[in-house]
Amino acid sequence: MNSNNQPIITQLTQLLTVGNAHASFEQAVADLPEEYRGKRPDGLPYSIWELVEHLRIAQHDILDFSINPDYKEMAWPDDYWPENQTPEKADAWHTSIKQIQEDK
Repeated sequence: MNSNNQPIITQLTQLLTVGNAHASFEQAVADLPEEYRGKRPDGLPYSIWELVEHLRIAQHDILDFSINPDYKEMAWPDDYWPENQTPEKADAWHTSIKQIQEDK
């Protein structure tokens, strides 16, 4: 790897793991009460669940695009958003969070 790339790699790593001027992903979703995960706040178009799932799907797509020689393009915007405003299964929230963390 070119040593000239190290500053940008360091910065991107910090943005993904530390948060710098904003809360990290883990901080933002930590201890979020279950009853709020599927609610859309007044005036906002998405629930926290929809945003978390969108992040998981989009991040995984970028990763797949980057490493999979047989990558298949997804349809925008339909394939990038969950069908439901709330998690369908009790463990879906934790599964989605875990996948986001694993794909980082």
